[in-house]
Order: sequence, then structure tokens, then C-alpha cells
Amino acid sequence: MKIIDLSHPISENIPTYFDDKKPFLQVIGDVAEYGHREMDIAYNSHIGTHIDLPAHMIMNGKTIDKTKIEKYFGKGIKINVANVYPNKILRKYLSKFQAEIRKVDFVLLHSGYGKYWGRKKYFSGFPTLETDAAEWLCDFKIKGIGIDMISIDSTDSVDYINHKIFFKNEILIIENLTNLDKIPDKIFYFSCLPLNIKNADGSPIRAVAVIV
Repeated sequence: MKIIDLSHPISENIPTYFDDKKPFLQVIGDVAEYGHREMDIAYNSHIGTHIDLPAHMIMNGKTIDKTKIEKYFGKGIKINVANVYPNKILRKYLSKFQAEIRKVDFVLLHSGYGKYWGRKKYFSGFPTLETDAAEWLCDFKIKGIGIDMISIDSTDSVDYINHKIFFKNEILIIENLTNLDKIPDKIFYFSCLPLNIKNADGSPIRAVAVIV
């Protein structure tokens, strides 16, 4: 068995979605002075590698604590979308993988944009799903869609149509994954467990792929 970490570390200078606040991380006690070490930590619910729940954009949508824990774990596949043209992921392209998609719970789209993490380029030019491709994915019994990009919609979107398509079908969205290039081209186990925060619309996660 091999475990691959798919998460960016959280720090005070982590890239954020435009005007989102940076995390607050402060040591409030050290071992030498107090005999133990503790930290005060504050962060946005959509910081770093994180999960989006329907409550993020759907009125009365499900929150983390109202979602069964089984929803955050299952089988996954990786689909390479690095060379789609023109920066749109089409239903026709994804249909080549429909046999594999039927066997899994999570679809991870590997664009290669994870390599731009921390750079201005990370926030634009990445491939996004055409509306009919997002709707087509909802025809499968998947639990979630994951990406190595800042958003499932383009950063100039005003209606966030892809978010809403998945949320209306209670499909989780996992954003800002990394190390997808390290996952082999076969079915693996995927975990995106969030903290069990009451009424939360999202949470940073420690996403991992388990290869057996």
C-alpha cells in the first residue's frame, strides 16, 4: 500500500482566492516556558486544499455536519485534462472514460496547474468544464469531483454554474489538490475528510490517495 499526500500545507502566506483573508497561525505557549506547545489558528473555510459543500452556494444546502462520513471516502480515478482545447473540458472528451467513471466515487481532473501554486498564473487560464460536461458527470453515482486548480469555474465567473450543477446533485467539490501526477493510471482509494465543523459550508482537508 502507498499513500500519496494530495494537499498543500497551510501557512500564513498560502495563496488565497483573491481577497480572502490569510490564515492566522500563532504559537501561544512553548514547551520551555509552559511545559507544552499550543497554537491559535484561524482560517477561511475554503483555504488551501479544501472541500466545498452544497451550503457554499445553495440556499439550505447540506453542511459538513449534515453529510454522512461515508461521502468523504471511496474509489477514485484521475483523468488528464492538461491538453484540452481551448481550455474547455468537453463531454466528448470525458466520455472516453465513462467505463472507469462508472466504477468509482470520485473523479480527479489533472490539469497540471498544481505546479503554478504560489504564482500569478495559477489564477487564470486553467481548463474548466463545459456546462454539458458537468451535467453529464452528474448522471453517474459519483460522490465528488476534484481538481488541481483554484476553482471548478473560471475566476471571472459571476454565476458559478459548475459549482451549482454539482451542488444541486449533492456532489462534493475538492479544489487546490496537488501531486496528482504521482497517482498511477488506475483506480485508487481517495479520502477528503474535513473537520466536523457545525454548519460549515467547507473546510481545509488532508486529501490523500491510497494505492493498493
